[in-house]
This record gives sequence, structure tokens and C-alpha cells, in this order.
Amino acid sequence: MIKINPVFVVICGAIISLHCGAPNIFGTFSGDMQTDLNFSDTFISLLTSFGMIGLYFTIFPAGWANDRVGPRMSSVIGGICCGVGYFVMSYQSSHAGIFIMYVIASFGIGTSFICALGSSGLVSRLDLIGISISCVGAALSLSIAYYVQILNGFTKGIRCKSTGCWRWKLRFIGIITFGIITFFSLFLAPKPTPETKTEKKKIEEEKVEANSEENSNLEKDPLLINENKTDFQFEIPQITFNQSLQVLKLRSFWILFFGYFVSVASGVFVLASSTFIWSEYQSGDNGSVISTSITIFSVFNCLAGVLGGIIGDYLKKKNISRNKYYSIICFIITIDFVVLSIIHQHHHHSSATKYVYLIFIAFIGFSFGNGLTITPTMVSELYGPKNFGIIFGYLQISSSVAAIITPIVDTKIHSKYSLFPIMIFFAVAQFLCGILVLFFMDYSTNSIKKISNSETKIEQQKDELSSTD
Repeated sequence: MIKINPVFVVICGAIISLHCGAPNIFGTFSGDMQTDLNFSDTFISLLTSFGMIGLYFTIFPAGWANDRVGPRMSSVIGGICCGVGYFVMSYQSSHAGIFIMYVIASFGIGTSFICALGSSGLVSRLDLIGISISCVGAALSLSIAYYVQILNGFTKGIRCKSTGCWRWKLRFIGIITFGIITFFSLFLAPKPTPETKTEKKKIEEEKVEANSEENSNLEKDPLLINENKTDFQFEIPQITFNQSLQVLKLRSFWILFFGYFVSVASGVFVLASSTFIWSEYQSGDNGSVISTSITIFSVFNCLAGVLGGIIGDYLKKKNISRNKYYSIICFIITIDFVVLSIIHQHHHHSSATKYVYLIFIAFIGFSFGNGLTITPTMVSELYGPKNFGIIFGYLQISSSVAAIITPIVDTKIHSKYSLFPIMIFFAVAQFLCGILVLFFMDYSTNSIKKISNSETKIEQQKDELSSTD
């Protein structure tokens, strides 16, 4: 059996994730495409939306492939689809050709990203799973700045004409995603080796023996407690697709679903409505402040991705569960949105408003980064690394809905009223999320164990019937 270096796998996953942000920079050259091909605004908006849908909704087949085929081969296929999709798209001029190729590329990107996340959680130690997944998520946060810089350098190097640069950018993205994602995917975790009945029986016997030994030690010394032992140290077996549907009945899943929606929606709100937000706080010098606010948001988003995992792992060692840390973040962001709404109602265009505004935008970026990294870690802990792909795929519905509807709703509310009701909504939503996660969430593996054991009992009954026959 080939040994896998977990640190190297996480590094490869982060490199893959860094190149999975290509759909997020489509807007930087979609205007050139529209001018060159005389496309309508409606088609460009539709193309962007379906690209995001392809990126997020591919999690269903990608999650299944990650769990069943393995992250390695699934990510290789994703890298090929992404590279070929972007490269062929650069030679298209028809609506249908560009639409189909862009959706294929987005599906490939989504597949590779979920495999990078799943592989990092699969090979990591249980006490370091937070930082492992966080590093991969943080790399995605940096992808926008990464692509902007390399594309600017590329276009300056080839000196292309402005109307035709979009084709060269697509070809360049196709080449680097195909080469880098496909290559580094070869170092992700392979397909998990299925356990035979003999191996399962042996594992059960070892667990029984370990428990009996622990009980005997406790009988000798009742005060002896293993502080390092947690509920998450027991390996959760891989569940079937039908069993994964039973997860949708769990309260913990829907609390995570709601929390992920709120985290992504608050981040998209800042990214998509930055011009509207600043125009209501301060007048003049809009361009520089908006650019600064987005940069600060992105930096704190990335920092939260890394620090969130480190802090979560540290608190877990201190017997403070990750859901408590998540609830604290929600309460902090609640205060953030309340302060922003108060400033919005009572500001006087003072110079201090600018700095207070930037500080609280940084807090929202920190919340966004925490939501993007803590949620996958909690999924891996609650439902097991072997079931990460399919369960996280269900959760991605919330993020895709948030990414699509938030800009539309924000624009309509802002045009009729102002940003004040939007901020109050996010304050209430974050507070409610914190309450649900802290007081109503069963943060243990008991539920998934019951689901996995249900099929195990059926298999045992079948074995007993076959042995009697």
C-alpha cells in the first residue's frame, strides 16, 4: 500500500483550489466578449448565472464521484473538462457554442474543487482536519487576485487588441487549468479501499477489545479519564446514496444549510453591492475607497480561512466544540451589521465614517471566510470524511442560491428603499444562526452512526439467512 503524505496532499489541494476561481473573474472580460460578438446584456447575464450554477450544482455528481471513484481520478476528469471547455470556448462565436463550453468548464472546476476539499479531509488527522480544509478554502479566496494579476501580465506580454483579448484570456485559462489541475490531481487521495467482511469483522473485534481494556482500566481507577478521546475519533463508514438522503431529515444538516446560506449571502452582498454601500455612507472618491474595501474584504476573507481552522482545532483540543466557535462568529457579525446600520442612519459624511466603514467591512470578510471553511470542516466531522462529497454537495445548494439571488434582491431593495433593511436582515439572520448552532444543534456523530448502522444490520440479517440456507 502506497503511503500518502497528508501535508503534501493538502498543498496539492490548495494549488488546485487556487486555480478553481476562474468563473469568478469572467466578469472582467465579459464586456469585451459582448462588444466583439454583439451579445445582448440578457445573454451575458444568463451566461454568468449558468456558469455559477454549473460551478455549484456540479457538486452533486462530483460529490458522489469523490466518495465512490476517489478524489484523484474525479479531479483529473474535472481538470480535463475545465481546460478543454475554456480552450474550445475561445474559438466559438455562437450563443450555443459559448454557452455549452462555459458550462462544461464550470462543471469541471466545481468537480476539482470538491475533490481538493474532500481529499484534504480524508488524509488529515482528526485533530488537524480544520486547518487542512481551511488551507484549501483560503486558496480559493486568493484565486480572484491571482487570476487578475497573471491575466494582466499575459495580455501585456502578447499585446493583443482589446476586443480580441477575451479569446486569448480564455485560451490561457484553459491551458493553465488543464495543466496544473490535472497534474496536481494525481497526488490527491486515491479511491478508498473497500473493506471486506473479514476486515469489518476484525475492526469490530479490535473496537470491542479496546473498549473492554478501557473499561478494565476504569474499574481499577475510576478517576482515570482519557481527555484526548472524543466522539469524532471513531471512524464513520461510507454510507450509500439512499442513506445520504436520510441525512436530509437531520436537524443538524438544516442548521448548517441555513448558516452556510447566511455566510455566503453576506459575502456576496459586499462583493456585488460595494458601489451602492459606499455611496450611502460617503460622497466623493468612490473608486479608490470601493477598491480598497474589496481588497480589505478579500484579505480578511483569506485570513479567516486559515485562522478559522487553526482556532477551531485549538479550541477542540480544549474540549470546546466547533459549533460554539461558529456561534461566537455569528454573534460578532450580528453586532457588525447593527453598527453599520446605525452609522447608515446617523452619519454626517465625516472622515471617520470612512475608516469605521472599512473596519466593519473587514469583519464581514472575516465572517465570510469562516463560513466557507468552518462549514466543510463541520461536515467532515459530523458525517465522516468518506461521506464528505455527497453531504457537502447537498449543502452547496444553499451557497448557489445565495450567490444567484442575493445581487438581484439587494438591487431591488436598494432601488426602492435603501441598504438599511438589508443590513437589519443580515443582523437578524446572523443572530438566529448563532442561536440555532449553539443551542439546537446536536454536534455529535450519533445520528450518522444510526444511519450507517441501519444498513449494516440489514447486511447481517442477509448473512444469517444465507448461512442458514
